Amino acid sequence: MGKYGRYLYECVLAVPLSIAVLLLCYEDLGLNKAGFFPCCYAAASCGACAFLLYLKGKDRLLAAGTIAVLLGLAGAYGLITDDKQYYSSHSYIWLIPAISAGCFLGGFLCKKLRLFRYLAAVGVIASLVSFLVFDFYVTKLCVMLFLSVLILLLADETQVMWKRSGRTDHALHLTFVAPFVFLWLLFCLLFPVGKDPYNWNIIRNLWNKITDIGISISQWGSGKGDDFDSFSPGFSESARIIGGRMKDNSAVLLRVEPVMGTPPSFRLAGEACDTFRNMEWTATITDSKREPEFDTLETRCALEKVRNATDYMQSMEIRVTYRKFTSRHLFVPDKVVIRGTTLAALTVSEQGRNLVYAKKKGLNNQYVVNGYRVNLLHSAFSDLIRNAPAITEEDWKQLTSRADVSAYAKSYDNFLRYRENIRKDYLKPITLPDSAKAFVEEVTAGAETPFERMLRIGQALNGFSYTASPGRFPSYVKDASSFLEYFLSARRGYCSHFATAMTLFAWSEGLPARYVHGFSVTLNDRASVDVTGDNAHAWCEIYFENIGWIPFDITPGFTNDAYWATSSERNDRIWDSGSTPSTPRTPAQEPEEEEKTPVPIKEILFLVLIGIAILFAFTVLVLLADRVITLSRFARLSDTDKVSALYRRNCRVLSYLGLPMKKEETLSDYKARLSASLPKKAISWIDSYEQFLYGTPDDMPRIVKSLASGNRSLIEVFRKQHRRKYLLYVIGNRLIH
Repeated sequence: MGKYGRYLYECVLAVPLSIAVLLLCYEDLGLNKAGFFPCCYAAASCGACAFLLYLKGKDRLLAAGTIAVLLGLAGAYGLITDDKQYYSSHSYIWLIPAISAGCFLGGFLCKKLRLFRYLAAVGVIASLVSFLVFDFYVTKLCVMLFLSVLILLLADETQVMWKRSGRTDHALHLTFVAPFVFLWLLFCLLFPVGKDPYNWNIIRNLWNKITDIGISISQWGSGKGDDFDSFSPGFSESARIIGGRMKDNSAVLLRVEPVMGTPPSFRLAGEACDTFRNMEWTATITDSKREPEFDTLETRCALEKVRNATDYMQSMEIRVTYRKFTSRHLFVPDKVVIRGTTLAALTVSEQGRNLVYAKKKGLNNQYVVNGYRVNLLHSAFSDLIRNAPAITEEDWKQLTSRADVSAYAKSYDNFLRYRENIRKDYLKPITLPDSAKAFVEEVTAGAETPFERMLRIGQALNGFSYTASPGRFPSYVKDASSFLEYFLSARRGYCSHFATAMTLFAWSEGLPARYVHGFSVTLNDRASVDVTGDNAHAWCEIYFENIGWIPFDITPGFTNDAYWATSSERNDRIWDSGSTPSTPRTPAQEPEEEEKTPVPIKEILFLVLIGIAILFAFTVLVLLADRVITLSRFARLSDTDKVSALYRRNCRVLSYLGLPMKKEETLSDYKARLSASLPKKAISWIDSYEQFLYGTPDDMPRIVKSLASGNRSLIEVFRKQHRRKYLLYVIGNRLIH
């Protein structure tokens, strides 16, 4: 164990560290999960590095060449199958060995340099601290592996610092300690851990009080950022759209209470974004254009011309209370009612569609807001939009004369100016890729109006899969066009992806649209509901002239608030209030059977044969070069060095024959023992070597010739007694070194 244990030092550190890095960054490597086989691949890569370190000379070169050929064959597979995405989708084939080699190099430096052991320990501690501070999602196994590396480094340093006797090699010591550390790791992993293992009520209550006080104080300081800004509206690539500032997604951010109306679910919009750049949404409109007020008035003006307006929109009034939350944003329903005195009463201002406080508000900030939700998925609503008449100046004057609106909103000219600004601010140019054009053409076939086209597109996208872990985008996804191409191919994502796709498709149809993010709230007849970070959500709003802004929340599982039965249907008991209809799927929504790609057996066999041929040619070249170099070096040696080299060769062949020299034997005793099993010419060289050691040889060429003759005789005996072994050793040049 002592001979080989020193070569395991690097593996002892590299294997747990490389697996921990793999568990932490598996999505960046193009893996869906860091399962058993990728972890074994990382461990095997570390073992390969240790094997290369153990080998010498041509053996190391042959092993390295074999590994290079195998990795090269994996890359060549993409060429023979003509898969353009092969290298990006299978990058882990090369990245995992690279990570393992880097970790192995770190272990090697830890073995050689005491300072590097200190730096490695500090790096592991810093990684663990960053997981806590920045609220990274890491698995239990990943944390335990980092801790195991830290414990091994501390154990190694402790061994170095002790004054000890016996075996003092710290590398060998760590090899013996490692199994106990890994056994501890196994026991820790086997013990069950609940979802909330530290549920100490006293501590939790005390912590909540301290947190409340901290939040109350923080609103007086200008240095603290807006908590809502941590809800990234772009593509942070995390499973949630919540960012790193919210340390606990289950923390209660808002408390919502219905004052009037009890919708089963609704949305609270916090920010509407109008620009998509560098894979991120931003709100660029900073001036006040009375958008929320004009929007709701335009919709009310359309509904005044129909019977049973509640079939199309239902009013609601809610009370919102900030809890563990600090923000300038006001969170309001889709159609917020802005009365003439509302903004002044709430001390908020408008920035485009967004309502913001002058200063950040924190704990227990409370406001009551009125609004509407629309019956988007009902056919009656589609008919309303299709047949909506133009809003005339007389219509506008009649509505604003009896409604509590601002003086600015009463002007019909200002309303027309508002419409012009909508198209200027919320309609952006976009070029659809061919796949997106084909998708739109397929799902909108037969649709007669822009609203119906968007409804069809939304229904088709709603048939995609929702996932909290969509993974990193490929490197080619950099703008709106490439995003749509990727999303339509992947057919999965979370709310940000669905909202973005819907907004971009609306622009392609020539419709003003915007990306909205806030919270999705589910009441289900409760008197109040706590809104947490897990309720963060994003959706799309599209503008239709003479109706206003209409929300399109197409994320799977988030459409329950977009349908309710009309008054006639309720009388006939066709639908229960608040239920969602089973709308027929569009062709794009039908689950398609995945085409099974045939395995290219011929190509694979060809690739294997090519690999074998390359390995064979490489091995032959290396062995021939090694033979030439060895014989050339031997020829240049002095006679004294040749005697030493030939003696080592003869001893090696004797060990192959199972006749090694014992420690207590002299050369004469050894010769006497060998004479019983070997011919005389195979052992006569011992006398010449003994003369070389203890005499004063005056004829060195004769001694060299004697040892060389004995070497040939021993090799001949070895060939006769062990034919297969002889061939193997001859091919590997084992008999001439």
